[in-house]
Amino acid sequence: MLELTQTTEGHIFLTLVIGMCVFHTGNGIRLMIAQSGFGFGKPRRPDYPYTPSSLNMKNKLCIYVSIGLAALAMMYGLGVMYDV
Repeated sequence: MLELTQTTEGHIFLTLVIGMCVFHTGNGIRLMIAQSGFGFGKPRRPDYPYTPSSLNMKNKLCIYVSIGLAALAMMYGLGVMYDV
């Protein structure tokens, strides 16, 4: 079963798994911090057009950082798997 990961398709699959795990971890940390009360805006009346205060610039930045960390981890994983 382990020999399936030693092919090119296996390396691509493992790289995607690495990226998903790192992004999921970073996003989970962001959500735990947000549920603790940090990063949310002050509650206000939801007038039209409604813009959620939970998706402010700090939270969007954390999402982008998680994506960047996942991309870096994927590149590192590819480098390790292909001995670059």
